[in-house]
Amino acid sequence: MVTTQFIPKERFNLWYDLFKASGGRFLSNPVMGERVYVHYEFDDMVKANAFESNYYRLITPIVETRQTFWQRVRRTLPF
Repeated sequence: MVTTQFIPKERFNLWYDLFKASGGRFLSNPVMGERVYVHYEFDDMVKANAFESNYYRLITPIVETRQTFWQRVRRTLPF
């Protein structure tokens, strides 16, 4: 699977470390700019999917929600 992506410059080190561990291969040198242009491939589709899901899992912001008192009570009681 051959892919081309633009990675934000501040996340490129995270992306690159995960990329090395996943077994991908660059087809050309990354082009540095405001966003980093990368052209790469994976031989195995399963590794490529695992790499993409792990990367997006790491960069997705965590959103905390608060429950009201009654929502907590309703969740703990067996209805």
